Amino acid sequence: MLHDSAGHAASALVDPTRDVPGAFPTVATRKARFTSENLCIEGLLHAPAERAGDRRPAVVLLHGGPSARDRLEWNALVQLIVGSGFTVLQVNYRGSAGYGDAFEHLNVRDVGGGDARDVAAAARWLQDMPGIDGTRLICVGGSYGGYLVYRQLTRYSDLWAAGIAWMGITDWTSLYYETTDAVRLYCRALFGGGPSELPQMYMEASPIHDVARLTAPILMIHGKNDPRVPVTQARRFRDRLLELGRHNVCYVELDEGHGLTARAARIRMYKKIAEFLHSLL
Repeated sequence: MLHDSAGHAASALVDPTRDVPGAFPTVATRKARFTSENLCIEGLLHAPAERAGDRRPAVVLLHGGPSARDRLEWNALVQLIVGSGFTVLQVNYRGSAGYGDAFEHLNVRDVGGGDARDVAAAARWLQDMPGIDGTRLICVGGSYGGYLVYRQLTRYSDLWAAGIAWMGITDWTSLYYETTDAVRLYCRALFGGGPSELPQMYMEASPIHDVARLTAPILMIHGKNDPRVPVTQARRFRDRLLELGRHNVCYVELDEGHGLTARAARIRMYKKIAEFLHSLL
């Protein structure tokens, strides 16, 4: 789009449906609303073109933060997943920004509690939708969203056929001592203190202690240079799975930090995600 800041007029420079034929899959998007413990949870539902009698698998896609928010905007990962034949539900679980201070602080001192129950409620909402194959739900997310993927697969394993987590937290206690000062302060704000003061709270919030509950296939992606969520978070979780004889894990390390800045790394990650999703179709 071209925006004239003086006259406030906007015009399209490129019409992707006309000027770049076939570049983007057809995506029908609408607002989603469902109830979780008397809370109204919102999100965005993206669906591929419908076919008669089609029962599609679905992905619940979780943003990071947790104080971030999914909104209607270009999202390459949504396009990739929908183009692979999946319906995608982005969820603004409790703790997300944009719904007032009270909502944004609902997961303070409740990490992996109510927010994880919101994600589980999203899965159950999808299971009741016509055209959705409720036996093929995949939980996907990065950073805090990646943490919630680990949380879902270890605490709500009956809901999920698979999961994809990148840059996710698996052990809040070790994260506290291995991360940056800024993230350490954020942990104190989120939990109400450090692990020496609140050891039980940190332990109960950490999926690393529930590894044995994970039964679904999982794709783990992590940047080996990540200063915020060190790669040891993923390595230890993977090693615990292998010790238990679980070989339904696909593990990928990227030469990246917290996020993807290099085009080659982004393409490699998207290819791995596409391959993993197609293996589930």
